[in-house]
Amino acid sequence: KLTDYPYTRAVEGLILVSAAIVLFLRIITESEIRSLVKSPVVWINSAVFLYFSGNLFFNAIFIPLIKVDPMAVKNLLVSIFTFFNGGFYILLSVAFLLTRFSKTKSKTYFL
Repeated sequence: KLTDYPYTRAVEGLILVSAAIVLFLRIITESEIRSLVKSPVVWINSAVFLYFSGNLFFNAIFIPLIKVDPMAVKNLLVSIFTFFNGGFYILLSVAFLLTRFSKTKSKTYFL
């Protein structure tokens, strides 16, 4: 159920958004990636950042509204969730396509 464990979802979002920001900062400071657009790591990290920051907003704003008036916000919730979920998978698809057609090995980043 969507209203179950809203704080757990918020903590999950905070952890993954923080990890994505740290990875972006690491990529920027090391400056080893010549073309950010052609790097699968950047696309995957962008997907994680956008999806979980969107879900963090989603949980912060709409979970309390569901408890007050569930029928009024149901369609809006489905639309927003579909948008973020679709964007996440599109960005992951781009990253996997870049990995498949890439001739160079990319550096593995661990936090």
